[in-house]
Amino acid sequence: MHRSLEKVLLCLLFCLNFVDGSKQHYDDLERLQNDLFANYSTNIIPQKEKTTAVKVKFDIALNQIIDLDERLQTMTTIVWVRLYWSDFRLKWNSSTYGGIKSFVTSSKKVWLPDITLYNNANDNYDKEKEEYYGLTINSNGNIGWFYPTIFKSSCTIDVTYFPFDDQKCILKFGSWSYHGLSLDIFHTGPGDIEAFTDNGEWVLVAMPVTKFITKYRCCPEPYPFITYNVVIRRRTMYYILNFLTPCVLMSALTILGFFLPVESGERMNVGVTVLLSLTVILLLLAEELPATSEVVPLISRYYTITMINVFISIVFTCVVLTFHHHAPTPLPAWVRLFICQWCANALRVKRNSNINESCLPARRFFKNRSMRRHSLGERLYSEENAENATTNPFSDANHSQPPGSASTTSIQLKKLDDRNPNLRRRSNQVSKKSEALDVLVQRTKKDDEKERHVEEWHFAAKVLNRLFMWIVLFLVVFNCLSVLFSAPSAPSSEIVQKLEHKLLSKYDKSVIPKTTLESGVTVTLDLALNQLIDVNKRAQTMTSVIWVRQYWSDHRLRWNSSEYDDVKSIVTQASYLWLPDITLYNNAKDDYNIDKESYHSLTITSDGNISRYFPTIYKSSCRLEVKNFPFDDQVCTLKLGSWSYNIYEMNLFNIGDGDTSSFIANGEWILQGMPSKRHVTKFRCCPHPYVYLTYNIHIKRRSLYYVLNCFMPCLIMMALTILSFYLPSETGERMGVGITVLLSLSIIQLILSDSLPPTSEVPLIVVYYGLTMLNIFMSLVFSCVVLTLYHHTAVPLPRWMRTSLCEWGVKLVRMQQEWIIIQEKRKQIEIKQKFSGNDIITKGAVVNWIPEISLPSQTQTTELITGQSLDERSSETENDFLLSQRYREEDKAQILREEWKFASRVVNKFFMWIIVMAIISNALYVVLKAPRGNFILN
Repeated sequence: MHRSLEKVLLCLLFCLNFVDGSKQHYDDLERLQNDLFANYSTNIIPQKEKTTAVKVKFDIALNQIIDLDERLQTMTTIVWVRLYWSDFRLKWNSSTYGGIKSFVTSSKKVWLPDITLYNNANDNYDKEKEEYYGLTINSNGNIGWFYPTIFKSSCTIDVTYFPFDDQKCILKFGSWSYHGLSLDIFHTGPGDIEAFTDNGEWVLVAMPVTKFITKYRCCPEPYPFITYNVVIRRRTMYYILNFLTPCVLMSALTILGFFLPVESGERMNVGVTVLLSLTVILLLLAEELPATSEVVPLISRYYTITMINVFISIVFTCVVLTFHHHAPTPLPAWVRLFICQWCANALRVKRNSNINESCLPARRFFKNRSMRRHSLGERLYSEENAENATTNPFSDANHSQPPGSASTTSIQLKKLDDRNPNLRRRSNQVSKKSEALDVLVQRTKKDDEKERHVEEWHFAAKVLNRLFMWIVLFLVVFNCLSVLFSAPSAPSSEIVQKLEHKLLSKYDKSVIPKTTLESGVTVTLDLALNQLIDVNKRAQTMTSVIWVRQYWSDHRLRWNSSEYDDVKSIVTQASYLWLPDITLYNNAKDDYNIDKESYHSLTITSDGNISRYFPTIYKSSCRLEVKNFPFDDQVCTLKLGSWSYNIYEMNLFNIGDGDTSSFIANGEWILQGMPSKRHVTKFRCCPHPYVYLTYNIHIKRRSLYYVLNCFMPCLIMMALTILSFYLPSETGERMGVGITVLLSLSIIQLILSDSLPPTSEVPLIVVYYGLTMLNIFMSLVFSCVVLTLYHHTAVPLPRWMRTSLCEWGVKLVRMQQEWIIIQEKRKQIEIKQKFSGNDIITKGAVVNWIPEISLPSQTQTTELITGQSLDERSSETENDFLLSQRYREEDKAQILREEWKFASRVVNKFFMWIIVMAIISNALYVVLKAPRGNFILN
């Protein structure tokens, strides 16, 4: 007991000291700021002497290229600015102020160097926004001011090799008000590009910096400024697919047009359509390029040459069509010699030997008909001569012309007609047929000659078509090759190649670079968390983008820089060298290929030191604690070490905690930190120890998403449950509302459980849903009780119910007035019944007297009908009695039902407040169970 008391007192003393120390630190910091800024003026430059300028160190880190507008020639970037300078007025002795060596304050309290972007192109740029960020002041007066900003700067775009171009955009910074004798600006080195976010259109190549000192015509003093050259290279795949590929396809379509038959009538249409399409695309492309006349972009040249090629193909098509449809005249000698002989032989174009085969039967027919006509005349003439020879020996048959000619045949037929009248008719017919055959023969000869000329022109057109096709094909190929060879390529150095060859010619990358057998290779590892892609709650894995940085030394890769033109470092492919096999021990990616990491380059210095930077995506196992979900913090560990080498072969060290400066904000998680630790352990398999590093990624969940999508529906449904208590019991909807809400919550919980791990730990949100469903079940039970009371039969209330509900309960739910009104109605009914007591007795006697009357006979009944005074009076009295009795009973039953309904209303209101208190208790339970500081809607 005595020891326990001592422990309690020690804890109290420690807490008091801690509180007192925190209060003392706050007082010291407040006193320090009051002393520093008491007589401080933000308008006076901290120039201690007139001849000594304030030295401002300037550094920027390029985080992202938002846009590069080629047409407006502007570049929009996200830049992290870092400024360092010293202010002698802000020095203090840290021992005087509780050991405070630095503090952060508003930049509006301190003099700030007016470093301005000279080539600013943003007319809405407000420099005062930069003053919203704080700065750090050290006890020696050194100040560090870091802030992010968006710069929109002018940039002269060189579109000579667009889209295979590199651009150099300058960011020019300097003081706008102070000359170099008052404020001198320095740079800390090339721009920081480690935190650069990859751009879909541009690749960041480098960001060198240069300082200049110039004088302006306005002022005699020098003005220093520094320029950062943002060197970027365009990613060409988008333009190849969307601009160059359509152009190549249209050029191929132009060549395809030469294969179309001339008779199709589509050749000119194809060429004109292609030309129109290229024109439209070129106009669309021109809208993205600056309206400059200094240079012509490479892609514009390609499109222009392609359009010229298409135009040439259209001209060639026109020539071919002219030859093909030429008049049937003889070919000129030069066409016959140059085209039909030389070009046809060179292009291997052969004549079609089957062209005239269809005309040969007709020619044979007319030739045979002509021969038959001559043989007919000769036969008739010979028969007549034989007949005349017997009668007239002195006939001149032997002196006739030889047969075979047309004149001979005509003379023979004429002689036959003169000598033999019987043959006159036949000779006339033969003569007419002979003349007709002469006309047909002459026409056939002309058609044959015409067809031969047409065939010769067609053949010449065919040869020209083949010749023009090869010419256009050559132009298309030459145009494509000119684009490829015109694109700029990366410069190469013969000295660097010679050095690389010397270093790697006999290098064995399978051998670890140990100098001695005892000493191992020292590898330094650093990780930068760039992005958190996913944290899978169900699979319990984390996927992240990591920038890995490795440093080690290889004695085989040293050289004398003086022997290689003072080359002190080279960049080479990582796959050529021995690489430390740093492996993610808790890897959860089954298709992870470590060889992909060797695709990146590394830097080797002349002293053998190697720096290797590469990005990678790690999918690691992560034990998720879902007890406080969705107000939870998680710690996911990256465990890295060598898989093959023990500590005596490769010793692994970490530079420090993980780098989170380039972390891209995640929509679901907030990065809290990334501490690292070095471990040395032994495994059961091996006698030697192994070293590994752990990086613990602390993340906190953003709860707003789950509050809006999980808690708010639950709260709204609970509000519906409360609202159901206001529904009249006559509607019959109360039970339906409760059951529907219960079903909805069950479905939401089932959907939510799909994303949670199947663990025995019950998440906070599941507990909340379970309690809410229990509340709804209770509300259903309460509604059932209320409806039972509401629809109860008209019997008097039990004494315990009248006492507990109608006397005590009404005071609790503040419904006394309504109960008083019901009791007044009850008293009025009782008074009415009391004053009508005599009538009740009389009519009771009448009631007793009615059964003693005997039934009359038929004759008596007839008499009574005619004289009905007594019986009629008795019947009316009986009816009045029964009706009044019924009304009294109904009034009594009504007041009893009202009492039951009032009891149901009291119970309903009481149950409603119970449900409201349960809902509030559930909400408070969630708030209190959530980790402190996590119940923030961020």
